[in-house]
Amino acid sequence: MNRLFQRLWIGIGLACATLVSPLFGQESPPVQESTPPVQESTPPVQESKGGETTNSPEPTPPALDPSKTKHSVDVSVPEDVRLAMEELNNALQSGSSRRIGRKFSVAAMFDVLVERQLVSGSEAELAEFRKLLETGLRSQFRTFSDLAWVEAKWVRFEQLDEQRVVLLARHYDSIEPTHTVRWWLKREEESWQIYDFEIVDFNLRVSTMLGTGFSFAKDRPALLAAIQELSIKVNSLASGQLDEEDMEQLIEVADEVLDDEYPEDIKRFGLLIRAMALMQLDELPEALDDLKQLEKMPVESPILYGLRGDILSAQERFEAAIESYKKLGDSLGYDVSVHESIADAYLALGEWEKAEQQARLGLQDWPESTGCLASLAAALPPNKVAELDPFLRELDYDEEALATVIFWCIEADRLAGARFAYKLLKEHHQDSDLIEEFREALDTSDYRG
Repeated sequence: MNRLFQRLWIGIGLACATLVSPLFGQESPPVQESTPPVQESTPPVQESKGGETTNSPEPTPPALDPSKTKHSVDVSVPEDVRLAMEELNNALQSGSSRRIGRKFSVAAMFDVLVERQLVSGSEAELAEFRKLLETGLRSQFRTFSDLAWVEAKWVRFEQLDEQRVVLLARHYDSIEPTHTVRWWLKREEESWQIYDFEIVDFNLRVSTMLGTGFSFAKDRPALLAAIQELSIKVNSLASGQLDEEDMEQLIEVADEVLDDEYPEDIKRFGLLIRAMALMQLDELPEALDDLKQLEKMPVESPILYGLRGDILSAQERFEAAIESYKKLGDSLGYDVSVHESIADAYLALGEWEKAEQQARLGLQDWPESTGCLASLAAALPPNKVAELDPFLRELDYDEEALATVIFWCIEADRLAGARFAYKLLKEHHQDSDLIEEFREALDTSDYRG
């Protein structure tokens, strides 16, 4: 996810600023060509087994039925729109700028910049910017290829008018949810074209990035440096490469963005990133304050509910954490990541049956989830731990999966599930170094397995 954000923000937003700078005889800030490898999910505050959590239009979202099949379609989407999204995904998977570009309407993209008052200037300046936008995006559309999905869950659908719709989707790769995206589509010549999208996980729309790059290149080029620095440091934050001093500097840059006259979407991004940095510094009350500010902003940010739940769990306020995770589910759908978070909170409360129920719902959504499997193992009583076997068999008794189950059960002080998985570890991985690692905790005289 953060790799995706890195490529979109630096490759498109700042590249746009570079394109338009010659219009005004100014140099744009240098664009970082590459960044260190980053992890695919934001490090949580509490001990994590591998789950994930993830803005939506104003209408109240539909209640989602967790009993549906894996990653099923949750809202009704017109067939022609669904087909357009399938064609978009095929183009994204190809990685071809030409094929991807055919699915986007640059004219409509420019229109939304004007409509949202993200660009301004004389007719000549706007005409020149539009020409540069078309030229620049022609080779940059391949940047969007990381948005491709193996499966997608349609969470919300809204008809804006006869020609425009908005679709909120959770994208999945072959393993787990990867990101949540809101797509804006416009019907042009009997086909649906993309004209804007938002990476919900970071509260940023591509039109905001493009418009900010244009406006700041024209009027306040120095401010691009603050946004660039913030976006680059975010990748390092997510990959765990920032030390305490670096995170404090990140907070200072976020403060600068929040105190200046940036568009609201940029400030939503700044608040979110500052809250993430404060979490990593264990300044949890301050992080919660930022999330409260974010919640009050006009455009909703569902990601805050997952972050808030993590903070509340770290503070051992598990009932409140569960309520926050449920708000995330109500906004984006109850998938494996939400169920795992709720299950672990119930485990911490000692409510084993509720934890078991949530873990089973998560496994129903994603049977390969070792996180939910570990939660289920910790929740089950000794006389039911054999029910883990079908799930582990489907994973071919994978060594890492067994280790995850054992570790989490030990952490939760629920050793029945750990001992069951340990027995399977010894049977299927006789030379594993993990056997010795777990021996002291699990090879006890009263163990019969």
